[in-house]
Order: sequence, then C-alpha cells, then structure tokens
Amino acid sequence: MSLVAQIGGKQYFIQKGQKLLVEKINNVKIGEKVDFPVLFNINDVNTKSIAVEILDQIKGKKIRVVRYRNKKNYHKVKGFRPHLTLIKVLENNKDLTSLNIKEKEIQNKVKKTSDLSLSTNKKEKNVKKPTKKTDLKLKKSKLDSTKETKKKTIKKLKVSKNIDK
Repeated sequence: MSLVAQIGGKQYFIQKGQKLLVEKINNVKIGEKVDFPVLFNINDVNTKSIAVEILDQIKGKKIRVVRYRNKKNYHKVKGFRPHLTLIKVLENNKDLTSLNIKEKEIQNKVKKTSDLSLSTNKKEKNVKKPTKKTDLKLKKSKLDSTKETKKKTIKKLKVSKNIDK
C-alpha cells in the first residue's frame, strides 16, 4: 500500500505502518485516530481516506533566520521551533463514511455559507433599478436652457446688424 495523502495542507508519500512528523494537527489528543483524504494511489486501489494515529505533539529543531545587509552594519537573527505532530499510518478506508466528525462539521459550514452567498446573489439580481425621471427632467431643462441662450445670442446679433445698417 503506497499512496499520496494530504495531511495539514501538505502532501506526503506514505505506506502502512510508517511513522511521520507533520505540521501540528490542532484539536486532537494523543492516541486519537484521525482520517485524512487520499489524493493518489500507486497500486490502483479504490482508497478514499487513510486512518492515522496521533502518537505525540512535539517541537522540532530550532530554525534560525539571519538577515544581513552588506556594508550597513545590519545583522538580525530570529529563530523559532515549529510545532509538529508525530503520526503512525494504520490502514486505508474504502469510503469516506469514517471521516472525522470535525471534518464533516467543517464541510457542513462551508455548504451553509455557500448557500447564503448564492441566495444573496439571487436577491440582488431580482431587484429592479429605479427609473430616474428627475435625471431626464434635468437633461431636458439643460437642453432647453442652451436653446434659449442660443436664441438670445442670435437675436442680439440681428439687432446689432440692424443698428449698423
């Protein structure tokens, strides 16, 4: 049984009985069994999930990050110890019925939020835009006022021409 499983946002090549150090898995206790989805099977077995047992929650080796700028007397050193979970691969499952209860709750929450977003989009589409009669009136009044000013200027020009004669 060789397969690729997704554990904690990363993909791992695993085999039955193997022990792995993975990123910390939250909200689990030591000795608890958890299921994770399988992405790819080497042996073409219809496996949907993999069961693992939590052996320990530990801290890893210290990782040091050094920042340095040339000719500027700038040296910064930071470090941290990542939280890790030690797991042991137990068995593969043919279906997803044995998924962890927490994962099912998360899936239900995602479905509910997606349903809410879809329903709000439908409401927005059905809302009619109000007719803007006031805008039409303003445009007409502006056109009328420009026509009137043109007429007045033409009259003034005619009057001035008559005076010149």
